[in-house]
Amino acid sequence: MLFKVVGVGLWFFFISQFAEFVRFLSPQVAHLEGSARLAAETPRQIANAHTLFNVINTMLFIGFTTPFAKLVQRLVPDTKEPETSLITFLNPGLLETPDLAFDLVRMELGRQGKQVIHMVQNLQATVVSGQREDLDRLKQMDNDVDALHGALVTYLGRLSEEPLSRQQSEQIHDYMAAANYIENIGDIVETNLVAVGQERLNQNIQISESTQEVFRPFTEKVAWSVKQSIEALVGSDRSLAEEVENAKEEINALADRAERHLALRLTAEEPERLAVFRLESEMVEYLKRVYYFAKRIAKVTIEIDTAYNRPFDDNTSRIGGARK
Repeated sequence: MLFKVVGVGLWFFFISQFAEFVRFLSPQVAHLEGSARLAAETPRQIANAHTLFNVINTMLFIGFTTPFAKLVQRLVPDTKEPETSLITFLNPGLLETPDLAFDLVRMELGRQGKQVIHMVQNLQATVVSGQREDLDRLKQMDNDVDALHGALVTYLGRLSEEPLSRQQSEQIHDYMAAANYIENIGDIVETNLVAVGQERLNQNIQISESTQEVFRPFTEKVAWSVKQSIEALVGSDRSLAEEVENAKEEINALADRAERHLALRLTAEEPERLAVFRLESEMVEYLKRVYYFAKRIAKVTIEIDTAYNRPFDDNTSRIGGARK
């Protein structure tokens, strides 16, 4: 805008000379008269005037590029951008190429899952023995999980409006479910398990060393199942997903061991034993729910793999009439 305004300002007092110069350079149609001649000559004159205006002004301004740039930067200072962008993979330009869009979705699910993995891996240290600031940090981590979930759901919704095969439509449903399951894990940590830790601090409850020792393999195995299921989803690795499903018996055995230990300690001579028992039992139940959603994520991977290895059905057509 400054380039144009200053340029016009420079030529304002030389308009008549500039117009005469443009007419001199432009072709003339002498055999025509009146409006017919104007119609023939004026378009070329206007085009030449624009070209000359920009070329001559550029030549005039080129020696002042640096001070001109500094002036513009002072008038429109840079806004400070965050160091990293939360959403980086979901490119709207690839919505018309569903297979590539699905690759981006898996990458974004991996970012959402990475946050949840970190939350689950820090559970025992934070909920059982952490301070309020530790619990607050754990709770805040779910904000990114929710933001990524919103971006994924929006992107998959837009992708569903494209011409898709039946298989691709089912895949959208599967990835939408996976995004929901990952968010569910984050919500369990943020809402339920953080609340257990806060209640522990409010009532000044101490979790015994023996209980922590029983909980440790249980929480580690649950964290493993979350990490494994998300890696299986992002890498489309059916074998990893099946390992998560097959871990059900081991997870249940670790949960049963923890519950038996809590029942035995119910008679221990400790203050607020019932309150302690309630909090510890809640933690076991919430960890079991975390594994449930990890198993659901693994099932999504298996369903997608099964669908892609299913024999092609000639009757399967794309929504909108196109064929895969």
